[in-house]
Amino acid sequence: HVVEIGGYLNPISDHLFHDVSSIRVIDPKIGPATWISAGGCEVRHIRAKYQAVDFSDLPSPYALVILGYSMKPYGQRAAVDPSLLSLVDGARRLVVEWADALERAASQVPVLIDRPGFATVCRIAWRIEDGVIDRTAYADRTLVVRDRTAGV
Repeated sequence: HVVEIGGYLNPISDHLFHDVSSIRVIDPKIGPATWISAGGCEVRHIRAKYQAVDFSDLPSPYALVILGYSMKPYGQRAAVDPSLLSLVDGARRLVVEWADALERAASQVPVLIDRPGFATVCRIAWRIEDGVIDRTAYADRTLVVRDRTAGV
């Protein structure tokens, strides 16, 4: 099972081709949809901020994926609130990618990736060189994969 927060223009559900039972993509701009893939994977695109989603029926174990980290507050709820920390704490694998120069990511991502009980599987520093983003301060990126089962 995979839960992606974000993914509006390029959801992970368009790219997973191996055995995944379910994928939920939560993004306030994504078109809501539900379907079963050719491989039998239940895919749900939920148009909402993660803070407004009920995760009580989330299957376990799951991986939590946040690519292009850019969390913002939702009403009175902080960008990183107890529901996000609960999602992180319940995940078997955590994948987070962010622009190094994005201030809110620099202050918020460590709160997520430094949660106890995880070991780092990999950390990759990379640069987008697409002729567009590489002209901005956001071309330098970091991707971290943390796993509950690796060395913990």
